Amino acid sequence: MKTLRVLLVWGSETNNTQGFANKIADEWKAKHSDVLKIFDIVQGNDMADRWDEVRPENYDFVLVTTSSYGEGEPPSGFGKFLYRLQEAAKSGQKPLKGLQHAVLGIGSTCYETFQNCPRHVDKYLGEAGSRRCKARFEWDEMEHVDSDVLEWGDAIFEVMAKSVGADEDDVCEWTMPESMLLPKIVDEYGYEVGEGPPGFGPLQMFLLVTGALGAGSFYYMKQQNAIEGEL
Repeated sequence: MKTLRVLLVWGSETNNTQGFANKIADEWKAKHSDVLKIFDIVQGNDMADRWDEVRPENYDFVLVTTSSYGEGEPPSGFGKFLYRLQEAAKSGQKPLKGLQHAVLGIGSTCYETFQNCPRHVDKYLGEAGSRRCKARFEWDEMEHVDSDVLEWGDAIFEVMAKSVGADEDDVCEWTMPESMLLPKIVDEYGYEVGEGPPGFGPLQMFLLVTGALGAGSFYYMKQQNAIEGEL
């Protein structure tokens, strides 16, 4: 019987996506434990620290499930992995050749940047050499229900079990089912270039500087009072 080596990477801001990843994992372990030779479930940033392990020598399939945050940025704990994918895609060396992938995007069409991060992930994986074995599923909380995620899990498992290998053609381009993308370049720390940590803007900088000056003034006055008390 064919055995599978699978890496499931997740990114989640509100734990919703992490919950979906765990549900898929529980289903697979209950149904397919005899087929899963290796099945690792890792948060994005943790896998970024183990980036050299994301190779066909260790895995057959890389599955990624993530949401977006803010204006289409990666969720907390996922940005460093997106950076790794971004740089791998940009290198032109196709370091992920020999792997196959599929992406499960979690989001809501009530936001203008719906699925922005998952689309970047799918695009970068392909450009880095991985074969797209299934079109990206864009789960929308305005339309779908939780059971749709488990159905996707069953469908992708069947695809993996029947796959001949990574030398097959991609089943589609990353632009399926949708190609709208708000370009985002992240730095090695996982934040959008020039933005720093999410929510850290001019107001936060002003408050930080003001707080530091206030603390310095307080310390100075305390020292002065101590000196005067000794005189």
